[in-house]
Amino acid sequence: MPPRTAAQILAEWHDLARQRDEASDDELVAAITQRIELVRHEYIVGSPPEPTEPIEPTSPDAAPGPPIQMRLPLT
Repeated sequence: MPPRTAAQILAEWHDLARQRDEASDDELVAAITQRIELVRHEYIVGSPPEPTEPIEPTSPDAAPGPPIQMRLPLT
Protein backbone atom coordinates (compact mmCIF):
# COMPACT_ATOMS: atom_id res chain seq x y z
CA MET A 1 0.00 0.00 0.00
CA PRO A 2 1.52 3.35 -0.97
CA PRO A 3 1.98 5.90 1.78
CA ARG A 4 -0.94 8.25 2.32
CA THR A 5 -0.76 11.93 1.59
CA ALA A 6 -0.91 14.49 4.38
CA ALA A 7 -4.37 15.53 3.19
CA GLN A 8 -5.65 11.95 3.51
CA ILE A 9 -4.18 11.59 7.00
CA LEU A 10 -5.64 14.91 8.14
CA ALA A 11 -9.05 14.03 6.69
CA GLU A 12 -9.12 10.81 8.72
CA TRP A 13 -7.83 12.65 11.79
CA HIS A 14 -10.66 15.22 11.62
CA ASP A 15 -13.27 12.54 10.92
CA LEU A 16 -12.11 10.55 13.94
CA ALA A 17 -12.19 13.66 16.13
CA ARG A 18 -15.78 14.32 15.03
CA GLN A 19 -16.75 10.72 15.78
CA ARG A 20 -15.09 10.93 19.20
CA ASP A 21 -17.03 14.11 20.04
CA GLU A 22 -20.31 12.44 19.05
CA ALA A 23 -19.63 9.10 20.80
CA SER A 24 -21.44 8.39 24.04
CA ASP A 25 -19.78 5.12 25.05
CA ASP A 26 -16.53 5.47 27.03
CA GLU A 27 -14.98 2.39 25.42
CA LEU A 28 -15.72 3.75 21.96
CA VAL A 29 -14.20 7.10 22.90
CA ALA A 30 -11.07 5.31 24.14
CA ALA A 31 -10.79 3.24 20.94
CA ILE A 32 -11.21 6.32 18.73
CA THR A 33 -8.65 8.21 20.83
CA GLN A 34 -6.18 5.37 20.37
CA ARG A 35 -6.72 5.43 16.59
CA ILE A 36 -6.25 9.22 16.60
CA GLU A 37 -2.87 8.74 18.29
CA LEU A 38 -1.84 6.26 15.57
CA VAL A 39 -2.93 8.67 12.83
CA ARG A 40 -1.13 11.52 14.62
CA HIS A 41 2.04 9.43 14.76
CA GLU A 42 1.72 8.61 11.05
CA TYR A 43 1.32 12.32 10.26
CA ILE A 44 4.32 13.39 12.33
CA VAL A 45 6.76 10.51 11.81
CA GLY A 46 5.48 8.99 8.59
CA SER A 47 4.02 5.65 7.81
CA PRO A 48 5.97 2.61 8.90
CA PRO A 49 7.91 0.83 6.19
CA GLU A 50 6.22 -2.09 4.55
CA PRO A 51 7.30 -5.45 5.92
CA THR A 52 9.76 -7.31 3.74
CA GLU A 53 10.40 -11.00 3.51
CA PRO A 54 13.29 -12.09 5.70
CA ILE A 55 16.46 -13.05 3.89
CA GLU A 56 17.26 -16.68 4.46
CA PRO A 57 20.83 -17.31 5.56
CA THR A 58 22.94 -19.20 3.09
CA SER A 59 23.94 -22.69 4.03
CA PRO A 60 27.59 -23.73 4.19
CA ASP A 61 26.93 -26.05 1.25
CA ALA A 62 25.86 -23.18 -0.98
CA ALA A 63 28.08 -22.27 -3.90
CA PRO A 64 30.50 -19.47 -3.02
CA GLY A 65 30.17 -16.08 -4.65
CA PRO A 66 32.46 -14.86 -7.40
CA PRO A 67 36.17 -15.23 -6.73
CA ILE A 68 37.90 -12.25 -5.15
CA GLN A 69 41.05 -10.98 -6.80
CA MET A 70 43.52 -9.52 -4.38
CA ARG A 71 46.06 -6.83 -5.28
CA LEU A 72 49.48 -7.77 -4.15
CA PRO A 73 52.20 -5.15 -3.77
CA LEU A 74 54.93 -5.15 -6.40
CA THR A 75 58.29 -6.15 -4.98
